[in-house]
Amino acid sequence: MKSPSGNVYQAKFTTPGGRQRRSLHAPYRESAERKAREIDDAMSQGKYEALEGEHRHHDMTFSRLADEFNENWQGWSEGTWRSTGPTVLQLTDEFGDMLLSKVTARLIDGYLARRGDEGRSAASHNRTRSCLSTMFGCAVRWGYM
Repeated sequence: MKSPSGNVYQAKFTTPGGRQRRSLHAPYRESAERKAREIDDAMSQGKYEALEGEHRHHDMTFSRLADEFNENWQGWSEGTWRSTGPTVLQLTDEFGDMLLSKVTARLIDGYLARRGDEGRSAASHNRTRSCLSTMFGCAVRWGYM
């Protein structure tokens, strides 16, 4: 099945662990069908662990994401890390033990409004949004959301 945006195919299937939905990361039908056959083969052989192991980590907290982000994200230069590292720490202080699924746009907007009331500049506001965007983008790529 095509995604609503029409960019990639997805597979829906049921394992003993429940209903699953996976992006096949395949924009072309042939590669999507090959990946779907791999899922079908794993299910036929009863290899559900491999399929269920790819599920979202619903227990991932923001602080655990921040730790992994600090260890593994290589998309920033050393200078960016120097200037943005404190922002990651501030965000971890704010959202630390919250599950990623509970960090909503409303919470983020409230945090940013509070920081604005504390005298933070619009540029600081934008840097914080950019940092959050990068972190949550990694969370999606790494399978936590």
